[in-house]
Amino acid sequence: MALIVNNFRLEFPGNLLFEDLCLELPTQVICGVESCVLGGTTSLLKGLAGLIDQATGEVLINGISTFGLSERERSQHVAISYEAGGLISLFNVYQNIILPLEYHNRLDKDISARVHALCEMFALDTQLLLSFPYDLNDVQIRIVNLIRALIVRPSLCLIDEFDGGMHEEMIEIAFLGLKEFQKTHATTIIIATSQDVLLGEMDCAYKIEAHKLVEFKF
Repeated sequence: MALIVNNFRLEFPGNLLFEDLCLELPTQVICGVESCVLGGTTSLLKGLAGLIDQATGEVLINGISTFGLSERERSQHVAISYEAGGLISLFNVYQNIILPLEYHNRLDKDISARVHALCEMFALDTQLLLSFPYDLNDVQIRIVNLIRALIVRPSLCLIDEFDGGMHEEMIEIAFLGLKEFQKTHATTIIIATSQDVLLGEMDCAYKIEAHKLVEFKF
């Protein structure tokens, strides 16, 4: 299995979110987690990525624990696409997309071609690459965040509120883009979404129930 989660526990003062949560996913799978207001999905994604100190248990991606990784090490294995924000206002869209690679000295000579290929995959107008975050609408920011997460070719990509603000056609285009990306990349993807129809199209889907993940039965 590419992703193995054992006995995952996450509790904040007075608020137990997850306990004894277990999950196993192979590579190149798109897994959905139903999101709801105050349901804890954002905390779950951050916890799986090793970004929350309070999380305990075991999270392995290709045999490597996400807990205790340095920022540089994490960037080589895990990427998160946030619901909103995350972009640096002083950088244009292209600079924001390549930032994770540039920051960790992982740029390569074909980076421009890779950026343009991802823009085509997710129907983002390449003319926007020279724009700045304040020029984008909420959906465009979400797509740019997604492209920035995928540009690092992560083993595990965690996508928060995938469908927020998107119309039905854009959701379909973005989801097809993810499936196209997986044809050539060994990436396991977990998507938090409130769309039942979208959850039904994924390889597997779960809901949060009694502090654990329970598989959806469609």
